[in-house]
Amino acid sequence: SRLEMEYTLRKCILELVSSPNFQQSHRNALTILGDYYGAERTCLCVFREEENLELYEWYADRKESLLDEEGTLKEKYKNGVWSSEELTTRPLILDNIDKLHQSYPEYYQSLMEQQIWSMYSLPLQHNEVRGTIYVINPKRHLGDLTVLNLLSVFLAAEVSKRVLWEKQEYELNYDKLT
Repeated sequence: SRLEMEYTLRKCILELVSSPNFQQSHRNALTILGDYYGAERTCLCVFREEENLELYEWYADRKESLLDEEGTLKEKYKNGVWSSEELTTRPLILDNIDKLHQSYPEYYQSLMEQQIWSMYSLPLQHNEVRGTIYVINPKRHLGDLTVLNLLSVFLAAEVSKRVLWEKQEYELNYDKLT
C-alpha cells in the first residue's frame, strides 16, 4: 500500500540522515528495505575511482555474509554479480533466473551458486559516485520498484556528499604543496 511505501521510505531516509556512523546507518536502512521486500539480502555496492569497491549488506537469518572479517568481499563472490560495474548503468529486474539458463549459462550458474533466484538491481549515479543497490530474492511487493528507486536517488546523493566531505577533510589536514 502507499502508506507502507511512504513509511518505509521515511524510515530509511531518517536512518541515513540521523546517524553519524555512515556504515551503520546504511546497514540499518538496508535492513528496513529488506523487511519491506521480504528479501533474503539487500546490498549497496559503491565503486569509487581511488578504491575498488565498498559493500554494505543486510542478510536474513541462515544466510552467509558476503564479507570477510575485514569487511571486504569474500573471494568466492568476487566474480559474481556483486562486483559487476556493468550493473551501475541500468536497472535490472530478474524475476526468475531460469530465463537465463539458455542465453547466459555462466551468469545463471554464478547466480545458482550464490542462491539468487530473483533480484532487483538499480544503479546509483551522482557526480563521481557509481554504484548499485540490490534486493535479492524478494517475496513481497514483487515488481514494485518505487521505494527502491526513490531510495537509490537519495543514497546516491548521500554517498556523493560523504565523498565530498572526505575530500574537504583531506584538504584541511594536508597541504597541497607538500
